[in-house]
Amino acid sequence: NISVEKVSNRTRQSYKTLPAMLDNHTNTKQMSSHYNKLDQDIIITTDSVFDNISFDSDADSWIFNFKNNISLLASTLWRLLKDDEIILVSADHGQQFGLPKPVDAVDELSTLLTEQRITKIKIKKKTADLILTLTGNFEIEIFISSGGYESYNLHVDNKQYIGMGMGDIAIFNN
Repeated sequence: NISVEKVSNRTRQSYKTLPAMLDNHTNTKQMSSHYNKLDQDIIITTDSVFDNISFDSDADSWIFNFKNNISLLASTLWRLLKDDEIILVSADHGQQFGLPKPVDAVDELSTLLTEQRITKIKIKKKTADLILTLTGNFEIEIFISSGGYESYNLHVDNKQYIGMGMGDIAIFNN
């Protein structure tokens, strides 16, 4: 039960070769794509249960998994909001801040999002920042944080959305 609203894109003339992440996130293949700057938001509606999150410290990447063929690899800053207030930030993972033990963002996010459902995915026009809206008044914001590197790789069913540098987006049908 996933629907994607149609979007008109303004396409630049230049091309770029992208590494496209395969299922195991260790092998890459080369693809060509136009750079795209979104003229309007991409809205994906779904009803998918949060499954798990993991952190790959070697790659400094976060892997979010949801049921119904939705996954996200984020190599950038993200934050979790509840009722529009920040309650967890990826950069705090492993920091002690004078607490009895360091922040474990994997454990905290897993606990908070257990049984929550993702209802909407929004890729913002111009910036390509990603907003995941979940039940329980939660949102996860994923930010484009580089001018030259990919910040996230989102898979929804048979589509792949790569958040490129400077707010560009690459979209592939798998």
